[in-house]
Amino acid sequence: MDRHPLMKVATREQGPELLEYFNSAPMKGKGLQLRYDRSPDFFRFLDYHSQTNFVFTVGEDSIEGMGTVLFRPGMIDQIPCSVCYLGDLRMNQTKRVAVTWRRFYVDLLRFAPEIEEMNYCRHFLTAIIDENQTAINSLVNSDKNSFTYQAKAPYSMINLLCRKPWLLFKRKKTSQVAPAKAEDLDSIENYLRQHHHSRQFGFEFSQTYSELRYRL
Repeated sequence: MDRHPLMKVATREQGPELLEYFNSAPMKGKGLQLRYDRSPDFFRFLDYHSQTNFVFTVGEDSIEGMGTVLFRPGMIDQIPCSVCYLGDLRMNQTKRVAVTWRRFYVDLLRFAPEIEEMNYCRHFLTAIIDENQTAINSLVNSDKNSFTYQAKAPYSMINLLCRKPWLLFKRKKTSQVAPAKAEDLDSIENYLRQHHHSRQFGFEFSQTYSELRYRL
């Protein structure tokens, strides 16, 4: 971090300060302002993803920008490896902040494969909302960057909101839904392994590490 004096690794004691800044900087797009409520503990959601996570902030006396990195076991070309998810990027729209973050970001991608605390990670993944043109211009289309983004897959999310969602499946005679039991764990892992181990950036479900058991 000596190369980047305005960059800091946030501590858990800074949780309230991180929440205040995070809530003041929603993701913006055409007709969109998306804000996530991470209270009361900013770090709790990160811990759900992985035990290895860091929050980086930009600023001298106060937070002017932030981003998170989460390292998890994953699969690339059906080989177990470390995967990093880059998220929660929020920045003040000033040249100083943009230049500071860009230089730090380049070093993060360059040196992570050599850093034990970052699991020697070589594979990085992030998600960018299509309507967030500011992020696309800054991260994907900017000729000032010495890194490149490659689109891997479109991303979409579907939410089912109802009191008893399993009633939807009872209408289909070919489907049956029941709560899983402890003795179902092995078969569930086998099913997930078949679907994830052939995916790029898939999750790992092996004897040495199981994403399902970590989440449980």
